[in-house]
Amino acid sequence: MCVDGSDGPAKQAEKKCYEDWQSERDKLDAHQAERDKCCEKLDYAPVTKEEWESKGHQVPKRDPEKKMAKLGQGGFMTAYRMRNAAGELFAVKMVKTEEMSFQGITRADVEREARTLQQLKHKHVIRCLRMYEDEDEEVLGLVMEWAQGGSLAELMKARAERGQNVGMAELLDMSIQMAKALDYVHGEGILHRDVKAENVLLASAEGGAVCIKLADFGVAAVLTHTAGTKSHTAGRGTEKYYSPEKARSKAYGSKADMWAVGCIIIELACCDLLTGALWSVDDLEVQDRRNKYFAQVHEREPVLGDIAKSLLDRDATSRLSASELRVCLDKLKKRLEQHEEAAEEERARARARAVQEAEDARVARALQVSPLHQLQHATATAAHSLLSTIARVYLVSVFSLDYYPTCPLWGGGCLGRLLLLLPLLLGGSGIIAL
Repeated sequence: MCVDGSDGPAKQAEKKCYEDWQSERDKLDAHQAERDKCCEKLDYAPVTKEEWESKGHQVPKRDPEKKMAKLGQGGFMTAYRMRNAAGELFAVKMVKTEEMSFQGITRADVEREARTLQQLKHKHVIRCLRMYEDEDEEVLGLVMEWAQGGSLAELMKARAERGQNVGMAELLDMSIQMAKALDYVHGEGILHRDVKAENVLLASAEGGAVCIKLADFGVAAVLTHTAGTKSHTAGRGTEKYYSPEKARSKAYGSKADMWAVGCIIIELACCDLLTGALWSVDDLEVQDRRNKYFAQVHEREPVLGDIAKSLLDRDATSRLSASELRVCLDKLKKRLEQHEEAAEEERARARARAVQEAEDARVARALQVSPLHQLQHATATAAHSLLSTIARVYLVSVFSLDYYPTCPLWGGGCLGRLLLLLPLLLGGSGIIAL
């Protein structure tokens, strides 16, 4: 117990916790104020005339800046590319208040949606920076983070036109990032409800790597945190990405988003956008198309084919969750990287062997001699062999003599025998030299 009037350890810890919280709040407020200031006085940022015409459009005569800055339109929202005074780009979704009322949507609904989106802060999720109202045009605007790389759908179309596909390493990286984004979003109690290739945007990360951004939460729904999900029955989203339960207007939850991810993985593996839904059981054409896609994915990578089948399981309870998908993809990526490292080591050894074989061949060629040199070498070898044989015979005959004539010059015994060897030594040296 503190009796001297000073704060005890518990009180000091509580005070420190509050000060840290307040400091963090002040930082967030300052950051929000700075961000709001950056998003003020936005102007339309149209594409260039050349870029506009390359898409097959004619330059509009009326209001060209606004029309050429249009990114897309869906439901009661229209998205534009806009720029602030500092030249920073943003994607701004404008909601016409009149059309909102026709759809039964109130301003409070849009504000609640904006607040929900502003809470999402993840590397692979497009951020909602602020909301504003333009009373002159009677619109509500949602200022979103800009992703300069276009969408995943545009990437696949461009690759297909060039006859290229999406590399396996690139495919896995983007799929893992999608899994991370949805794992975070679902953990925050939000169901996207319109996951599709057009809503997966591309931005550049450090080092030039591709960084995907999950976008367009315009039809997102807030989930309860009870078991991490809440069921919905409204058929929001894009039909060809519908899960079976969603297409049949049954209750669905976060696993409906995972079905859509399975569709995107198939599109990436085949580098081709889906032409229709894959959930029908009775439609033989749909079943054939589904089996064809599975076979194509399995041919590229069997494990990825199994993952796609699990994501497109018609039983939602058997479908992979975002966190489970992330684990499976991480394991697959690690295994493929290990195989690639082993293959690279084998290629390095093969290159080393080829270099060594080339060097051996070069040395062998350098040591090769002409036929005349070969004949001379053979003749010299034969002569040396003959001389050695004669020398051995002569040596044996000299040392085997039992009688030597008495002669003052050489006498008898070993001295005489050595004198008899002089012609051999002198003659042999001459022959060898020759």
